[in-house]
Amino acid sequence: MVTAAILGAIWILFPGGIPEVDLLLIPGSQDDMAGENISLTEPSSMLKLLPVPPNGWSLDNSTGSYADNYPQPFTFACGNYTKKSGNGTVNVLIYDSGGKGIIWNSIFNTGFIYDNADGHARTYFYKDLPAWETAKYGPGGNVYSMHIKLDERFGIAITLKNATDSSSLREFADRINIYGIRALGK
Repeated sequence: MVTAAILGAIWILFPGGIPEVDLLLIPGSQDDMAGENISLTEPSSMLKLLPVPPNGWSLDNSTGSYADNYPQPFTFACGNYTKKSGNGTVNVLIYDSGGKGIIWNSIFNTGFIYDNADGHARTYFYKDLPAWETAKYGPGGNVYSMHIKLDERFGIAITLKNATDSSSLREFADRINIYGIRALGK
C-alpha cells in the first residue's frame, strides 16, 4: 500500500512514461548533501504531523516507515483520506530524504512542464516554498498531485484521485504544519 502511494506519486509526475533517470537519486544534484551523515527522522514523529482532515473528509489509515531498499534511504509518513460523499481519495506523504537528491527533491532542476488535453505539470511557489503540481485528466475522474519542497531534507507529496478540480490539494496543504516538519531536522 505504501509502495503504491510512492509509485503513484512518481507516476503522476511522469504520466507519459518514466524518463531515463535513477528514480530515487540523481547523483550530483544540488540537493544531494553528499558526505554529510544525517540521521533520518523517525516515521512516528512525522505521523504526528499529518493533517487533520478537512470537513467532509476522513482519515482512513496512516503509516510510517523507512524506505531503505532504494539507492538512498529515506523515511516517510503517509495518510490516506476519503471523501465522505463520493469516491475522492487523498494521500498525503511527508518525507525526510536526509538531504539526498531523491526524485521529489531533484524534479525542481528538470524544468519538466507541459499542458495539454491529457493533463498538466507546472512549477510555482506555495507559501514562498518551491512546489509543483501535475494533473492527469480522465473520464472516471481526474488525478492531481502536488509536491512542496520544505527545505533540503523535507518535503510533502499530496495525491488527489477522482476529483473534478485540484482545490482539495491546497485544502490539505493548508492544514499541514510546515514549520513543525522543518523543525524535525534540528
